[in-house]
Parts: sequence; structure tokens; C-alpha cells
Amino acid sequence: MSNDCSNNTALDGINGAAKRRRGRPKGSKNKPKTQTAISSHSIDDKPTCCSSFHPHLIEIPQGSDVADAISSFARRHSGGGDVCVLSASGPIAKACVCFPSFCQPMELTAPCQLLSITAAFLPGGSESMSACFGRLQGQVIWGKVAGPLVAAGKVDVVVATFGTSEAVADFSGGPSAVRAAGTTDTVRISDGG
Repeated sequence: MSNDCSNNTALDGINGAAKRRRGRPKGSKNKPKTQTAISSHSIDDKPTCCSSFHPHLIEIPQGSDVADAISSFARRHSGGGDVCVLSASGPIAKACVCFPSFCQPMELTAPCQLLSITAAFLPGGSESMSACFGRLQGQVIWGKVAGPLVAAGKVDVVVATFGTSEAVADFSGGPSAVRAAGTTDTVRISDGG
């Protein structure tokens, strides 16, 4: 029987060495905490640098010219500052673009998906517009817009206006319907472009 007791104590010694310690490691208490920066204005205060930024969602129906709709929106807002296209997406039936390697405009007639538009409209009258398209075969095509971009379905374009708020208020009385949705105005372009 004495052999049985000695075997149990030997096993307890092996198990005791394999046990993990519990609790907090020594020296981990009372470490200095880092200070967080607190701004001098409250959350409700609007910063003056961004008070002239106004996002707008332009919904362009099927059959309308997307490039013309964006340009006409920019002309209406050009009195107060700059207009920049932030994003665009939707189906395109026909597009006229200039590719970087070709000088002449080419027409894309196969249905494609508008992936993005890069455009800026400055008060001096300068404007440029480039578009990126995706095709069913997996091709991605990019080029400078050289003519109409005819929508094959509803196309959504998000633009931002930078400038005085008087220019935005001036547009709200225009022919297009404007609906405030949070901080974004939604502009629906009428059918037939």
C-alpha cells in the first residue's frame, strides 16, 4: 500500500508544475494612464472650414444624358463655388469617350455599368469629366467623356458643392424637385434629356 501513496504524490508533483498561475501578473497595477485630447468646442458646434460643403444625390432616369445632367447641375451651382463629383453608378446604354491612346472619340454601344465618374467644375468655367465603365465580359474601360452618356436605367450620382450657402438656396427654386434627406439633397432629373 505504501507504493500506492508514493505514486499519488509523484503525480501531484507533476500536475502541480503544469498548473497555470491565475490572476494579474506582478507589476501590472498602477501604471500611468495616457491623457486623451479634448477639443475646445462642443459636438454641436459646426466647424467653420466645412460649413460650405453640401452633398447632393442626383437621380438620373433611363434615357437621359448623365453628362448633361451633371453639367447642368454644376452650372446652376457655379455662382457660389466649386462642384465635384464624388461617386456615380448605374447602367449605361451608350457612351461617347476618348481613350488615352486614341485622339478620336469612340462610341460604346454595348450595355455597360458606370463604375465611377471623375469630374470637377470650377467657377472660371473650366470643366473636365472622365468615366470608368465595366462590361459583362469583365473589361474595365476608362476614358474622357466626349459626348452623351445615355442611361440604360436609373443612375445615381453623388456630387458635392463647395462655396456659399446662397448658391445652394438659389438652386432649390429651380425646375428639378429637391428633397432633403438628412444632410443630403436629392435631385431628380426629369425624363427626356
